[in-house]
Amino acid sequence: MFDLPTLLGLSALVVCATGVVYFLDSTRALGETSARYWGLAFVSAALTTLAFFVSGQSDDVWWSVAVGNAGMVFTLGAVWAGCRVFNGRRRSFLLLAFAVTVIVGVASSLPSPDGSKWAGTPEKLIALTAFSALIACEALRAPMGRYSSARLLSAVLWLETLYSGTRLIAFWVVGPRDQLFSTVYSTQTTTVMNIVFVVVTAVSMITLRAQDTRRRSEGIGAEGAGSENAVLDRRAFLRAGAQALDREGSECVLLAASVDSIATIRVTHGRERSMVLMDRLASALRTAAPEAQLGRIAGDRLGLLLSQAGLDDARAVAASVQEEFARTAAPEDAPVGPTVSIGIAEQPPGPGDFRRLVRRASAEAERTDSGDTPATAP
Repeated sequence: MFDLPTLLGLSALVVCATGVVYFLDSTRALGETSARYWGLAFVSAALTTLAFFVSGQSDDVWWSVAVGNAGMVFTLGAVWAGCRVFNGRRRSFLLLAFAVTVIVGVASSLPSPDGSKWAGTPEKLIALTAFSALIACEALRAPMGRYSSARLLSAVLWLETLYSGTRLIAFWVVGPRDQLFSTVYSTQTTTVMNIVFVVVTAVSMITLRAQDTRRRSEGIGAEGAGSENAVLDRRAFLRAGAQALDREGSECVLLAASVDSIATIRVTHGRERSMVLMDRLASALRTAAPEAQLGRIAGDRLGLLLSQAGLDDARAVAASVQEEFARTAAPEDAPVGPTVSIGIAEQPPGPGDFRRLVRRASAEAERTDSGDTPATAP
């Protein structure tokens, strides 16, 4: 439908636009290591498409092919390294991706009978096939493999692996000037494949972070469903609380707990750090009251429902939670680490409105977080 220069220009526009969307989404995860690795991949993809666009306009810019080949390899290598980091594995493999990129860039710039090597150089095809297969496998590993977006990414990368692998075999068997190669594995076909790959990767990365955040917000921590620190989602917790208040003669106290300035921590230190703190808070609440109902009541605030308990019991639990949270502080929390604000609201024996109890406890937690003297709501 398009000639090669037009297709290369369209590819550059699509890739750059997709990268902008990804970076705008990444502003809510600035400190997240996997997001930074994937951000490098999108920068590399943009430079790659621009380099190939330049090579499509003129045959005199010999270095554009080498830059494009190297950039394409580094794009896949950075995606792979980011997937490993997301799965909690070693981070040093970005150096391996960089080393392979340098090798492909140098090999592509070496002189040959036809001048500088073309965009289908076998060194690049070998690297692309290997990195595509590695990404496809890594995307299926836990925790990344739990998400539908990761499985979609894996499926697309297996197709990329198949395409690059068969293109490499065709290059060796029939050569780049054969009619089969020039039709099935032409530059136009490869460019379309690259556009699809970049768009699917961007959608997968954005959706993956959204799914991971939602999964954690529903109380499924790093250990997965059924963890001893699992937190009920808001609906389940409100339902359990309403049932507890409906029992005649049951006295209840609700603790509303949150990590101070958690929203700021999420922006400055990343989603991973904020989730670690939320898991720490959930663990402290569970340790202080193993038999109590633990759930999310709003945003980043957790609720702990104590049945058959009074204000004195609740204050003792609150003090225990703060001590446990401080005790499990990480080295990066020194010298003054994050703190916890806890609001307490009591429901006398008899039926009551659990949502109103939640609002009262949350209001007390907000007052504590703002620096006021902690208080309890009768």
